[in-house]
Amino acid sequence: MKAADTGGTVSAASVPLMVAANSSASTDCTTAYTVTSGWGVTWVFGGDQRIDNAWNGVLTQIGQTVTARDAGYNATLAPGGAVDIGFTAAYRTSNVVPYGFRVNGTVCAAA
Repeated sequence: MKAADTGGTVSAASVPLMVAANSSASTDCTTAYTVTSGWGVTWVFGGDQRIDNAWNGVLTQIGQTVTARDAGYNATLAPGGAVDIGFTAAYRTSNVVPYGFRVNGTVCAAA
């Protein structure tokens, strides 16, 4: 995942993450459960990044912690299904790689 600020500066890539049902989530992050209705991904920004805009999900941020939830129309993931979320963000002094990814509360462990 990368974040872009309003000036077009793009952050370093974080651990790739894909919310998927009944499959490995990605080469670097694995989930092994079925998402039948409603998904959520949380992470922590390592710097002072702030979400400006998002698509394909509803994002909220409290401090450095971000929660991305389904947008209603993409709440159900079929086996093998996936959803891509995107956002733009800005920062003032520190654009550190995010960490602490969780999918529906389950820690996303590096493969």
